[in-house]
Amino acid sequence: MTRSDYSTEQFAGFLADLKESFWGDLQGQARQTLKSLLEVDAEQQMEEYLGLRWYERPLEGEERADSRNGFYERDYGATTK
Repeated sequence: MTRSDYSTEQFAGFLADLKESFWGDLQGQARQTLKSLLEVDAEQQMEEYLGLRWYERPLEGEERADSRNGFYERDYGATTK
């Protein structure tokens, strides 16, 4: 193997690693963006349904059929088998 063959082979390996790194980062960023979008959408739907924003209280004497009473975190990115 000549020096130029080694350099070409090394460069090809570098390009393969770069592509894998780029697409892996892109997939991670897309997953995080989707997670954020789903969280914001869920919060907006809750506000519309209740007619109250986070930490907002109903007016004095106003009866409510539903209320906010906590939540728990969900991991939309995890897959289970």
